[in-house]
Amino acid sequence: MTFDGSKFKPRLSHPTNHNKHAMFLSCLFHFNMNIGLVMQSLGGNYMSTHCNVEAIIKEILQYADKDLILYFCYIMVMGYLNVFNTSLLHQSFLIYLAANNNPSINNNLINVMKTTNKEECNNFIIPKPVWISLFVIHIFLIPQHNLVKEEKKERLIFNAAEQPTMEAIPINLITSNNQGTELDCTSSMVMIDLLIHIWNLHISFPDHDIDMHSNHVEFCFWKLKHQPDVMGDFLFIIGELLSQ
Repeated sequence: MTFDGSKFKPRLSHPTNHNKHAMFLSCLFHFNMNIGLVMQSLGGNYMSTHCNVEAIIKEILQYADKDLILYFCYIMVMGYLNVFNTSLLHQSFLIYLAANNNPSINNNLINVMKTTNKEECNNFIIPKPVWISLFVIHIFLIPQHNLVKEEKKERLIFNAAEQPTMEAIPINLITSNNQGTELDCTSSMVMIDLLIHIWNLHISFPDHDIDMHSNHVEFCFWKLKHQPDVMGDFLFIIGELLSQ
């Protein structure tokens, strides 16, 4: 399989910190092409060292079920998925490299790059030249999509179920099992559950005002969810840059 790097080059110019990219690339060479070690060495926001997990648990212990607390501890402390055990050939990486992202990325590249640059400025991603992806060890790619909703900011999401060919093995197929050890995705039910809860409160307390608090969805992205040893499996390519 041949690699055509031209398809990943941005058609529009965007501000980048080339000195920073060169530093990341130097770190990658220093750590023998192991992205997980680069991330550990940089620390800071890349490792979410600002989070005091113990203090958070003390605050929510009386409000959340013990089972949910255990899941929370596992994600925050370990950074692993409960199930993540398989063997993939380099051919799987090449399949996703050739398939590229959803067309919405290149169709809105200038806005996508603004989002990516913001993440880089906040030290949440580690961008490197895309050509280095052919030499990085323990690597996999997650296809990206630029989600556009009316009257809302554009945002990047990934498609962990994308299977460009019959031989391709997406991340979703290696992070769950028949025992159902992962929590179910219930994002589409959040609003309905909230409305039901409000209705039930009105029945129980008909003469009281009800104040409710809900976290903004952006909080979901403020904590690293992957341990550095598995970070190489969650890389993505935007324009001319390989990031995680």
